[in-house]
Amino acid sequence: MWGIPEEILNARADDEAVISLIDDLVDPQKFLDIVKNLYENSKETIQTEIALKDGRTFERYSAPIKDAQNKYFGRVWFFRDITERKKIEIALRDSEENYRDIVENSQELICIHDLKGKILSVNKTVEKVLGIARNELTKINLYDLLIPEVREKLTAYLTEISTQGVARGLMYVKNHQGETRIWEYNNTLRTEGVAEPIVRGMAIDISERKRAEDNLRESEARFRNLADTAPVWIWIAGTDKKMTYANKTFLDFTGNTFEEEIEGGWRKIHPEDFKTVRDIYHEAFEKREEYRAEYRHRRADGEYRWTLLIGVPRWTPSGNFLGYIGSGIDIHERKQSEEILRNTEEKLRQSQKLESVGRLAGGIAHDFNNMLTAIIGYSDISLLKLKSGDPIKRNIEEIKKAAERSASLTSQLLAFSRQQVLQPKIVAFNELITETCKMLQRLIGENITLKVDLDPDVKFIEADPGQLTQVIVNLAVNARDAMANGGVLTIKTEKILDHEKLPVSSELVRNEKYVLLTVEDTGNGIALEHLAHVFEPFYTTKEIGKGTGLGLATVYGIVKQSGGYIWVNSEPRQGTTFKIYLPRVDERYDV
Repeated sequence: MWGIPEEILNARADDEAVISLIDDLVDPQKFLDIVKNLYENSKETIQTEIALKDGRTFERYSAPIKDAQNKYFGRVWFFRDITERKKIEIALRDSEENYRDIVENSQELICIHDLKGKILSVNKTVEKVLGIARNELTKINLYDLLIPEVREKLTAYLTEISTQGVARGLMYVKNHQGETRIWEYNNTLRTEGVAEPIVRGMAIDISERKRAEDNLRESEARFRNLADTAPVWIWIAGTDKKMTYANKTFLDFTGNTFEEEIEGGWRKIHPEDFKTVRDIYHEAFEKREEYRAEYRHRRADGEYRWTLLIGVPRWTPSGNFLGYIGSGIDIHERKQSEEILRNTEEKLRQSQKLESVGRLAGGIAHDFNNMLTAIIGYSDISLLKLKSGDPIKRNIEEIKKAAERSASLTSQLLAFSRQQVLQPKIVAFNELITETCKMLQRLIGENITLKVDLDPDVKFIEADPGQLTQVIVNLAVNARDAMANGGVLTIKTEKILDHEKLPVSSELVRNEKYVLLTVEDTGNGIALEHLAHVFEPFYTTKEIGKGTGLGLATVYGIVKQSGGYIWVNSEPRQGTTFKIYLPRVDERYDV
């Protein structure tokens, strides 16, 4: 590897390190074509020669790198200056005298032996590497130099060289200290000008290179083992922005093979997150800076899960950009928890707001009710004093009727503020629903289908039956108004056995027993901007004269005063669902 810049050792055909070398080559285009062909097509070990303009010649050795499953994922290069060997070859053609001088002082391992393996001569390099004098070497056979594990291959080698005239391969020999050395040989048979055929062997000691290759494979195996057992995703992307590696943890999460994951590419990002992630990724590549992206990733089973991806740029020691390496984790549960927390906080704020409005409404209703009592009382006294034909009597009767209508509104306000007087008793819940539904069909009209689904395990609740009937009727009327063109109104009950089914809310006690009343329609639904206000008194989206805005406020007040909780879910054109949780009584102890 002498004389070649370090950055070329791990270069690709399109790297700046390779491109910076081509000006020194005799045939740069041929070199680039070879390199590019290796990365695109070849999985074999290849040896080629490249010539430099300064007269030097290098032998390039390129081998594939494989993982523990023998899967190809890259190449390793080694460069060796063979200028002297080329001179030797030239010298062999020129003169015997020059040959001996070059051979003796060459850094190549040069050995001549016969077809029985007896060593005839060696150069000084062989003596130095083995630590054995040449006069001792010429007394032994190649068999004696080989390590025991490969001695049986000597016969095959001698047969090959004698029949083919050439032989290339690796020879494992031991030096005077018993250390194994690895020689890469390139031997030829000489028959002309000699009494007996001889083998002219030229080799290089590649022990260090082999150790480097073994260390590289071991390092790759350690990295792969560490990466595949890591609890987080590990991935690598090249300068073309395409992923070149993903660890087992990432592939287990996706349920795909590496090839399947690469093939899907950007299509695996949720459409709503795609533009944001793409912009973050491309901007980071352009600026060569770290990036973070949260998005929903589609797995092989079709499920989208929230993920966090972090990438940092990779650089060569000389400062060339190689792409990105990064990590990632599944944050789906965290995102869900955040969403639940946001919803809970919003519900808490809404509950606190309704509590404040309720206190205000209750105070106003009490004061207003007192004034209405006076108006109705004085109206009654006036009417008693007036004759039947008195023209003022009719006016006072209208005043009294208006006051009585206003009194019913104050009653609804008191229900919302939970300040009305309830008369709770143990009620057979399903029976109450059945009786109420008998009159609902006439109330909602023939173009709406009423479906009732009652859980037989639901027994009793403690509530004011009259007020509970009003809750069902108010919800049914709201559903009717939302289904002007007809639809389905569903009312069902359910005994809650699993507290995990309870909605996340600070208002529900986890160790209490509940029954669930669901009222669901297929109507127009409620827009998101209105959904948070549906229980507020006098808030309505109906036309003027079509409603007071107290129906759902009354429902809310009755449910809360009964110790229950009401939850609503709706979307435009998707209908509306009210879920009412009421405390359950398992035994009827009042009869």
